[in-house]
Amino acid sequence: MTTVAWDNSLPGERPASESDAKKGRESGLRCELTPDRPIQSGSGEGEQADAARSAARPAALPCLSSNNYPKCAYSLRKTVVTYQGIPGSAREVTCKAFFGESGGLDREGRDWLVEKDGVTWSNWGARETSAEAKRAFALRNNLKSFFDHYGRDHCAFFTLSPLPGTEPKELAGRFNDARKREFGWMLSYVRVLEPRRDGTAHHHYAVATKFDMHPDLFDWAAFKVAQEQAPRRGTPPGPLFAEMRGRYSSSATPELRDCWKENKAVSKAYGLGRVEMLPIRTCAVAMGHYVGKYLASGTHYRNAKWKGARRVEYDRKESLLWKSCGSAFGFVSEGSREWRKRVDEMAMAACVERDDTVGFRRTFGRTWAYDMRATIMVTPPEEWREHLSYFVEVYDGTMPPMRKALSPRLSEAQRAGLPRSAEPTTIERP
Repeated sequence: MTTVAWDNSLPGERPASESDAKKGRESGLRCELTPDRPIQSGSGEGEQADAARSAARPAALPCLSSNNYPKCAYSLRKTVVTYQGIPGSAREVTCKAFFGESGGLDREGRDWLVEKDGVTWSNWGARETSAEAKRAFALRNNLKSFFDHYGRDHCAFFTLSPLPGTEPKELAGRFNDARKREFGWMLSYVRVLEPRRDGTAHHHYAVATKFDMHPDLFDWAAFKVAQEQAPRRGTPPGPLFAEMRGRYSSSATPELRDCWKENKAVSKAYGLGRVEMLPIRTCAVAMGHYVGKYLASGTHYRNAKWKGARRVEYDRKESLLWKSCGSAFGFVSEGSREWRKRVDEMAMAACVERDDTVGFRRTFGRTWAYDMRATIMVTPPEEWREHLSYFVEVYDGTMPPMRKALSPRLSEAQRAGLPRSAEPTTIERP
């Protein structure tokens, strides 16, 4: 007779210790394997045993993956401390909320007004954050590469306008399902999320098609008139709408007309809402302007339901062929240059290689940039040397040499005297 202990833990569950694991094995359901009582293949121990196992199964532990646990909501603050100026001469500024009880500040010190629904924020005229500026810069460069790779004749605008109340993640899931089974004409895409004020998500795409759309043969004049005569918000269409729509539709290629029919059927089947698709009229600049403006407008609203949704997404398969820019870079400025110099001095004083990010975190902590931001930004040069001497004493490093800081704004004579390699550029890649 053999005794078998069944492990009833769900996938992802782990006992807290070896003793707990032993207790869990001993407390599990047991069955005796004897010749007169075999186990039937595929049926376990029968309905009673299945019910017993379900009743004895403990609650599943929460998954530790950051991609699966519920995201915390956005938070607003009444006061935020920011730093203005370059490191070494920056000043600490305490920002206070302008809207009082009806709004607050984010971590960058920007004012947000909470709408009546209590979950939507609005903000107009605020500056872009560094992350938003990087995202917009990468989008413009990647759209240009996208256009150059596929050509104007194979690029098109593609828009999804779902029913009100459709959330960004919900719309993205529907499109991904449709992309797996339908849209055979689509080679690749770049997607930008435009969150509306009512919480509804809109997707704007730059897509590449397998067929030539001949944009120069498309009747753009008729299309413009049809857009002006189209019915909107319950108003009836204009007298020329039907005629102009038939004119520009007949000027489209047969493949494009078949694509319109397919998109309409797929949209109805997957709940994508109204679908629009048009060829590129002019050039890559127009494509970047069309798609990029929705990225900029989407930064003026925030909603708790939008957290975690991708504002910009690239085709993960075909983008390897044309994608030219990521977001792992830093803009060149006097402030960023001075920040990097001080970080290099910290690495030398702490006996850490400047490229050893793991060693840097091990020495100064995982959140060193956040914890030491005030020291790096506000400390004047004389006191900064004292901090470096402390690092040298503790970590047995090397004291960095004295350096003379350049003026943040170089004159024309100073700029002319610099070597060509030292001239400021637009982008500095790591």
